[in-house]
Amino acid sequence: VGAGYETSSAQFLNEAGQVAGNSERDSGGHQAWRYDGTATVPIGLVGAGYETSSAQFLNEAGHVVGYSAHYGATSHVWINDGVATVRIGLTGAGYEGTDSFNYSVAYDLNEAGQVAGQSPRYSGTTLMGVDAWLYDGADTLQIGLTGTGYEQTDGTRYSFSQLLNEAGQVTGRSARYSVATNLGEDAWIYDGRDTVRIGLVGTG
Repeated sequence: VGAGYETSSAQFLNEAGQVAGNSERDSGGHQAWRYDGTATVPIGLVGAGYETSSAQFLNEAGHVVGYSAHYGATSHVWINDGVATVRIGLTGAGYEGTDSFNYSVAYDLNEAGQVAGQSPRYSGTTLMGVDAWLYDGADTLQIGLTGTGYEQTDGTRYSFSQLLNEAGQVTGRSARYSVATNLGEDAWIYDGRDTVRIGLVGTG
């Protein structure tokens, strides 16, 4: 506590005794933190207008995943490895509206520090769907089924991450289209190299 903090909550505990949690500021918003067995250190993205940070996952290696947000504007996903906090998720052209709006979400963290999630797509301020992604420990990779049959005529598409295993494989689902008509969803798996359609298909 102190420094204007009113309430702190431990959210995650691993077998090494490391803890991730959040503290509420009396001026509003949250601050994510990591306890390494000796000291409590604030983590999350700072500067550039970030006003609140929250921890979402902690693994046995001490990696913490969370998000930092600008009120009413954007939310960015990050990972902290005990040394540095790095922004992850799909970013840049096509993933931020002209008003800088972005809302990336992390869905799972494995023991290797890989993260699965999804990020919205934009053209100007128009939402153009969602892309699934995997942070492989170094880069954020766009995954999911794309191209003919998985995009509307204006380029809108939707792919969602669902499960992540310890080998870095991700499963998810992508919407299918005929022009602008939704034809349901296809399941897929990203095997570390390619996204492969899976599930029962065809007649029957």
